Amino acid sequence: MSTYILFTMWIVGLGLSYPLMGYPSRRLRNELKPPSERDPQLGRKFALEFILHGSLMLVFIGLLISAADAIGYTLEMEKKMAEYQKIIPVGDDPVLFVPPTIPVPRTTAEWWNPTQRTAATLCLSGLLHGMLVAGVLLFFTNHRKEPGISTMFVVYRCTLLGCLMIITNTFGLYTMFAEGPRDDVRFTMVLAQAFVCGPTFVLHLFWIYFIYKSRAAANESSMA
Repeated sequence: MSTYILFTMWIVGLGLSYPLMGYPSRRLRNELKPPSERDPQLGRKFALEFILHGSLMLVFIGLLISAADAIGYTLEMEKKMAEYQKIIPVGDDPVLFVPPTIPVPRTTAEWWNPTQRTAATLCLSGLLHGMLVAGVLLFFTNHRKEPGISTMFVVYRCTLLGCLMIITNTFGLYTMFAEGPRDDVRFTMVLAQAFVCGPTFVLHLFWIYFIYKSRAAANESSMA
C-alpha cells in the first residue's frame, strides 16, 4: 500500500503544480488585450477548471490504484497456480485432473478489499465533484464563448498523460530485458499505468480534436 501512496502523491504533485504556474501568463495576456476583448470571467473559470482538473486527477488516481491492486491479485493467483502445477504435473490441464485429496490453491487476498474500496471512493468522489463543477462551468459562465482556459487544462492533461506513457513504455522495456526474476511490484505498476494512461490519453486526443474542430467551425461561421 505504501507504493500506491507514494505513486499517487507523485501524480498529484505533477498534475496540480503546472496549472497554477500557467494562470499568471493567462492573466497577463488577458490584461494586454483591448478592454472590449478581455474575458471578465477569467479568474472564476480558472478556479472552476482547476477544481475540475483536480476531480479528474482524483478519478485517474482511483483507476490507477484499482488497476494495480487487481493486477497484483491476478499475478498472485498465477504464481500460486504455477507452483501448484510443479507439484502435480498431471495431464494438460492440472485443474481438471487434480486428485481430490489436494485442493486447488486459492489466494488469501480478496478482490473487493480495502484498497479497491478506497479506489472506488476516489473515483466516485471525483466523478460527483467533476460533474457538479462542469455544470457550473457550462451554465453559469461564458465557457462556451471563451473556452481558452478549458483548452489549456485539456492540453496539459494530454501532455502529462503522454509523458506518463513514455515513462511506462520505458519501464516496461526495462522489465522485459532485465536479468533475473521478474519484479512483480514494478511489473504491476507498469501494467496499471498502461491500462489506465493509454485509453485516457486517446480520449484526451479526441477531446482536443473536437475542441479545435468546433473552434474552426465557429471561426468560419463568424467570417461568413
